[in-house]
Amino acid sequence: MKILMVLFAALLVFGCLQPEGPANETPVENDTNESGETDETGIDLHGFCGWSTNGSCNESADCMVGGCSGQVCHSDSGEAPVTTCEWRDCYDADAYNVTCGCVQGECRWH
Repeated sequence: MKILMVLFAALLVFGCLQPEGPANETPVENDTNESGETDETGIDLHGFCGWSTNGSCNESADCMVGGCSGQVCHSDSGEAPVTTCEWRDCYDADAYNVTCGCVQGECRWH
């Protein structure tokens, strides 16, 4: 029982940490500045905390949602991202009305 409690505590602590990915990953929250202006696509992504690998694409069909919680937008031709398995409400693309797709040749949330 004690071992289970320790494992649960470790999962709780480490499950709340978001791993850092490669340098070309872009957190979506950076697309909206503090004044509430939108990104170059004209969509306000404020509050959504998924991230994009900015993998190359020609069309939105080249992009896919990945990560254990569906928080990563990446190219289907690149290496699939590896993430921890925790859920945060800010990963809910439907709730924030965002879509993973090709924006200016890069797979990004928009």
